[in-house]
Amino acid sequence: MEFEFFAVTHSGLIRSNNEDYFSIPSAQGTTRILAAVADGMGGHKAGEIASKLAIDTFTEEFNSNSVQNLSVRERLTSALGKANSTVYNAAKDKLRLNNMGTTLTACYAENNKAAFINVGDSRAYIVHDGVAEQITQDHSVVQELLLKDIITQEEAENHPQKNMITRAIGIEPTVNGDLFIKNIEKGDCILLCTDGLSKHIPVEDVGLLFDKSCTAESIAKTLLDLALTKGGTDNITVITIRCK
Repeated sequence: MEFEFFAVTHSGLIRSNNEDYFSIPSAQGTTRILAAVADGMGGHKAGEIASKLAIDTFTEEFNSNSVQNLSVRERLTSALGKANSTVYNAAKDKLRLNNMGTTLTACYAENNKAAFINVGDSRAYIVHDGVAEQITQDHSVVQELLLKDIITQEEAENHPQKNMITRAIGIEPTVNGDLFIKNIEKGDCILLCTDGLSKHIPVEDVGLLFDKSCTAESIAKTLLDLALTKGGTDNITVITIRCK
């Protein structure tokens, strides 16, 4: 199986800076792919530093020779741990970067398997036959309230703590990521995004926006345009991966 991919990022219509960051391979037509998105947080551009540092460290560690003999699960976990400690130590060493952190959601796909790892509320989806499945679960205050049946899905949409996450890269010396292994087929589409997209487009609508004839580029641009049309209240980053 080969993978076609595309990524777009936008500051949105409200914010002047973009604290999102992403990583994709440099060449198309690959038979294996590692992609990741991050949504940084912190004052005075600290969020921008955190997201880039986390993604760059994660990608470098995953691809390093020292972990090539490990399983994909172990490589993802090792890369996440290295990203967390690197951001945490950078924030500790520089006062202006104090309390910076970032979400991180990544996918490694090869053959008919896709492995995902995430911290925070950036999401991963798989779209199969026009139906989107949300793979990751948000680490957020609102998600915890939903799981405990304290609030409804409708109440969650406008909850005052909607943007508060409960887990992030770089805040504590260590962090646990959620890891998922899923089957994929030719024609499927993998989607990674920050909450600038997911807060505007419901899960059930994602798969309805395109079919198997759409390219990774057209899907990503359509999703970005729709998020902007619906308000663009946050930074928006979208990575689409077509399984071919």
